[in-house]
Amino acid sequence: MIGISNRSPAQKMKMKPFRIVDMAHNTIKFASYNLHGMTNGQSMLRHLCQLYDIIPIQEHWLQTSELHKIGTIDNNFAYLAVSSMDDKVSTGIMHSRPFGGTGILWRKSLGVNVRLVHKSANGRSITVSLSDKMLITSVYLPCQVSSVDYTVELSNICADLESVMDAHANCVHLIAGDFNFECNDVNTGYRIFNSLAVDWQLKCLDNYDDKCGYTYFHDSLGHYSWLDHLFVSSSVAAEVTDFQILDLGGNNSDHHPIIWSLQNSILSINVDHGHQTSKRVYKQHWDEADLMLYYSATGT
Repeated sequence: MIGISNRSPAQKMKMKPFRIVDMAHNTIKFASYNLHGMTNGQSMLRHLCQLYDIIPIQEHWLQTSELHKIGTIDNNFAYLAVSSMDDKVSTGIMHSRPFGGTGILWRKSLGVNVRLVHKSANGRSITVSLSDKMLITSVYLPCQVSSVDYTVELSNICADLESVMDAHANCVHLIAGDFNFECNDVNTGYRIFNSLAVDWQLKCLDNYDDKCGYTYFHDSLGHYSWLDHLFVSSSVAAEVTDFQILDLGGNNSDHHPIIWSLQNSILSINVDHGHQTSKRVYKQHWDEADLMLYYSATGT
């Protein structure tokens, strides 16, 4: 189930002419984008590569054998990516449309050391390190539904993310992508993830003054929701500027990109935000479970 808000769509802007980023500036420009499949999203992704330096992506829908297609988008960019299709492909004939997958593209001329830190087996997340100072994670979280399975899956993803952060506790952490929930306490997904965010001092940098006001849209059904978010270590939150939902024409995905800038000075200093944590244990709180859901599922 996708959260629905009462926001109405803003006037579409015409796609601006391409321009190359001026690397003399003291900022790194980011864009996060759910492609809704490489075929749908590739034209917008090419546009983003002309304007931004680091681009977390979600839902490329590619098999592992097809990930090389990301590298053909722009020769000025390198990439790392993971597929969600491997288990499905291994079962034999495909009976449904492709799905999932995450990745991160970065401009080669940035001149930073980028290395793979972690990629989840199910393709829900991928994490890279920038010069061993910052960890960037692209996430595609499951669609929010009222079920025990959803709670278990999201809790497992959060445990996976926490294990990565725990191994790099003195890095700046940036998590961006399609979270598939709006950031308010009525959403189970937000409450689960926000527990992780609070423990790790991650700040949500959604700009609620944004003129667009939504990142997911289904015009024919009138559905508009803010499902794509940016969480970053509170210690550097003040260095993040220009957060915006990019509402442009020529976008064939059902998600708008989100964009922001970050001072690149954080890559040249020793980062120590003083975080210390003990490993949390994720477990089911059956005393807080949805009893009606349990009765419905068990027939009791």
